[in-house]
Amino acid sequence: MQFKTFGEWLRHQRLQKEISPFKMAEALGYKRVSAIYNFEYGIAPLPITKWPAMASVLQLSMEEFLRVMEQFSPEKVSEFELIRGTAIPVDGALYGKTSGGDEEQLTVIAPTSVRAGDDDLRAYQLEDAEAVLVTPETGENSLLQALDQLRRQREARLGLLQLTRDVPFPSAAVVSVLKEVKTVCVLDHEDERELPGSLADRLKAAFLDALTGAEGYPDIHRVPKIFSVIVSPSPDEWTAHAIEEIVRHFQKNGRQRHLSVTMERSVSFPIKRR
Repeated sequence: MQFKTFGEWLRHQRLQKEISPFKMAEALGYKRVSAIYNFEYGIAPLPITKWPAMASVLQLSMEEFLRVMEQFSPEKVSEFELIRGTAIPVDGALYGKTSGGDEEQLTVIAPTSVRAGDDDLRAYQLEDAEAVLVTPETGENSLLQALDQLRRQREARLGLLQLTRDVPFPSAAVVSVLKEVKTVCVLDHEDERELPGSLADRLKAAFLDALTGAEGYPDIHRVPKIFSVIVSPSPDEWTAHAIEEIVRHFQKNGRQRHLSVTMERSVSFPIKRR
């Protein structure tokens, strides 16, 4: 059977497999069933961050789902592949414990290497992330461990994008990776503020260029909320509590986009507006 749009195909699949719109909405994390009807009738596109969940609820492998999407949105498939990248082992891979009966099994969770043109980025859990932390690349894993803990224990949809140091800022590649994300939180270290333009400033400039149609940038129609955090001093070790407090603060104070955070050894740490 031939389908003219993704929405027609989706509705056919849902009805054929007897999946209620309520069940599908719940599986994709939507509170209203109208979101599913919007996809089916072409009112709104299915965000690429929801593709893995949609494939799962339709009982399709990710590869099968991508072959379908190639028929309707080949450019979006390229963007999804860019975000997903290919998992590779890296030095100091992150190990997380998962429960398995009476015993605990070790699962290796490594950052994904994302390649966009000639630009190499390191990403972690961007496929379903609603908020993404952006930082300069570091050799230690405490930030990854903190994010993994929050994802497992708090079910927080957090992702991480690390940028290689000492190379030109990969503006177009970063926009391609982050353009579907709702919230971006840039973590700059106090001892790096003397560099020309903060990381947050360069990120905002990149999205502005894309929004105004600059050459080489992907087409975008919206910009994520971009928050800037100056961390002092540079932490020897990130904790899940620290990340959770920063994210919670921005959720409660969405109009306050710039913060200075003082990291202390105690569990609490003050957040100061700047």
